[in-house]
Amino acid sequence: MESPPMEVETGKKKKVRGLTTLPHLTKNSNPLRRVVKYNEKGQPVGPMSTQLFSYMGVLARTMVPLSYEHWRKVPNALKEKLWSFLEVKFVIESKSKKKLMGSVGMKWRTFKSYLTRTYIIPFKDQPELLKHPPPKYSFIDQEDWDLFVQSRLTEQFQNFSNSQIERRSKHKLVHRLSRKGYVGLADEMKKNGHISSIEEVDRSLLWKMARQNNKGEYVNEAVKEKAEKIVSYLYAVITLS
Repeated sequence: MESPPMEVETGKKKKVRGLTTLPHLTKNSNPLRRVVKYNEKGQPVGPMSTQLFSYMGVLARTMVPLSYEHWRKVPNALKEKLWSFLEVKFVIESKSKKKLMGSVGMKWRTFKSYLTRTYIIPFKDQPELLKHPPPKYSFIDQEDWDLFVQSRLTEQFQNFSNSQIERRSKHKLVHRLSRKGYVGLADEMKKNGHISSIEEVDRSLLWKMARQNNKGEYVNEAVKEKAEKIVSYLYAVITLS
């Protein structure tokens, strides 16, 4: 089976965090399949799930052209190819295919959004700087990049982008979760003995813990106020029951 393209960075630059390339997974010489564990709800958990999600991000960036307007426009043949690459590297349950492929699509959309915010919109009035893909992402096809840039500079997309920026600016209840997400947080709580089963995790508890730092402090005042309201509500429910 052919291998997915690998992300590489060219040119000499100041030392910064590089791309997530996962060489231990992308190299053909490594035949080992990593076993992904699932929780009671059939969701991937544990260290291998983190590697799985990272690898999904690599595949989304390197294999899916940017020029497709929506994930649903991506050919099924390509989606099947992506799934086959996941199965080569990981032992995963077929019944999780729909959710995992949906996650690949989300990572692809996130990558497109990042490129738009970082490399296109700030230079929309400097066409010379938009002629080529960023050197950091040398795997992007030139023709695909041209089509992508063109789509991002339309008036329709500009209006959509501005409305999204305004919407995000109003979102204050941000969380601090990494790739592990709520599922990983619940699994972590189970391993630490804070709960006995994923099934019994209270959503309000997850919501609060996802927005606290290592010292138990909330990320901002808006989150703190919301958390206090949740605690007050739960106390009232317990008192009345």
